[in-house]
Amino acid sequence: MPTPFRQIERESVGVQLYVRPQINDGDAIRLQIRQEVSSVAGPVSADFVELITNQRKIETTVLADDGEIIVLGGLIETDEQEAESGVPGLSRIPGAGRLFRNDSRSTTRRNLMVFIRPTIVRDAASMRDVTRMSYDYAVGQQREATGGTSSLESIVDMMMRGQQPFAGPLPGDDAGQE
Repeated sequence: MPTPFRQIERESVGVQLYVRPQINDGDAIRLQIRQEVSSVAGPVSADFVELITNQRKIETTVLADDGEIIVLGGLIETDEQEAESGVPGLSRIPGAGRLFRNDSRSTTRRNLMVFIRPTIVRDAASMRDVTRMSYDYAVGQQREATGGTSSLESIVDMMMRGQQPFAGPLPGDDAGQE
């Protein structure tokens, strides 16, 4: 007798980057790098609920100088889509159905490139400089994307003044409304 329960196996998908740095003599940095990109490809067939995941992976070791930019590339993904649309019933007539049907095919290629710039942080002042530079970059990117002030910037400013960033309910939270 079949069981009414279905087992689900969760799997992480997305971009994962693992970097293990090692500082060598002469300020050279040895980086062990593993990069994984995975995505959900979709079900095996229309009546089958199991999903397929695609995974691409790079593992490498790189030797770089302090502040040198390293570029990783080669995780290329090709996505081919086929679509069919047409007049119901008429598009299925053998031979003449092609007159009432539109078949299309598209191909999309993606090449993921990762830029890494290892920097040796020697003291607290250098750490503050690197942190400030990264923070300013993140705020600038957010401002550019939103066309205005950065919510990240306002949250950090509130925290630096000792205030809670969200004193009331979060936006979209109906808990405080009647």
